Amino acid sequence: MAPMLQIFHPNLTVLLLNIAASLFVALVSRTVMLFMGAGVKVQIRTAVYYWADKISDLGICAMAFNLIPLVIERVAASVMSCFYEKFSARSPYLGFALSFLHWALCGALIFSYHKGYFTIITLLVVVCAFYLIALLIFCLLPIIARSGYERGLRRLYAGDGHSLTERYQLSENLRCAYMLNRVIFVISASALLATACIAVRLLFKDKAVSQLLLRIYYLTPPIQAALMTIVTFHASRKLRSEFIRLLHCHENVFSCTVEPYNSTKRIPRRMTAEEERRIYFSGYNKAWN
Repeated sequence: MAPMLQIFHPNLTVLLLNIAASLFVALVSRTVMLFMGAGVKVQIRTAVYYWADKISDLGICAMAFNLIPLVIERVAASVMSCFYEKFSARSPYLGFALSFLHWALCGALIFSYHKGYFTIITLLVVVCAFYLIALLIFCLLPIIARSGYERGLRRLYAGDGHSLTERYQLSENLRCAYMLNRVIFVISASALLATACIAVRLLFKDKAVSQLLLRIYYLTPPIQAALMTIVTFHASRKLRSEFIRLLHCHENVFSCTVEPYNSTKRIPRRMTAEEERRIYFSGYNKAWN
């Protein structure tokens, strides 16, 4: 499982697991509410339903604001690539801190909502405004990542000092920017669908329409989970290969032939550091152009 967790940057891995945790909390709590045992005592059933409802609200709120940690992490990785990689080289401190703040914010919002400090309409407007801003930022991230990568190439060819950690982060930003755009589209579409269901339900008082919209609203977590899995696997070749390897099918992923040793062959000379840098960046340049 360790190689699977090394496919993405540690901070990004923590935040993707945080998204999965919010989906898990929303789905499990809603399942508990739907499949409450008929043989359970009324007092126990009422208490379990009460807490499951609160946890479900927390999970759905966490789903609604999942993009906050991702936006902050990706902007930090793109704007401060050198410092970002050095700071997170050993442990994903930023990922854990953003995940903790994310759940703390959602808990505070749910508590304030149940205390009547703001209405559901206010929360829906905030969610919609936030997603529009997040979509704009993630549309610009590939441009920023490619600009930083090309700037790194120019610095390399100019002979300017360019650390290995910064080179890695620049190429990682470019790779993740294109993959995350698809994931962000799925998250945004499902969140805006759920928001629209709640808004329309508040406008129309018809019971049949209200029940239909409520069912669509509660279907958004499993739909988002399924689509995110499909899109992420489709967008990341490394993730697909590693998953197949875990299923003991790695012999079908990579075909590797070992050339017999020939003592008469001349041993090639070692490449200089400058040649290694040029090959390193030319490979990424061919991959992304």
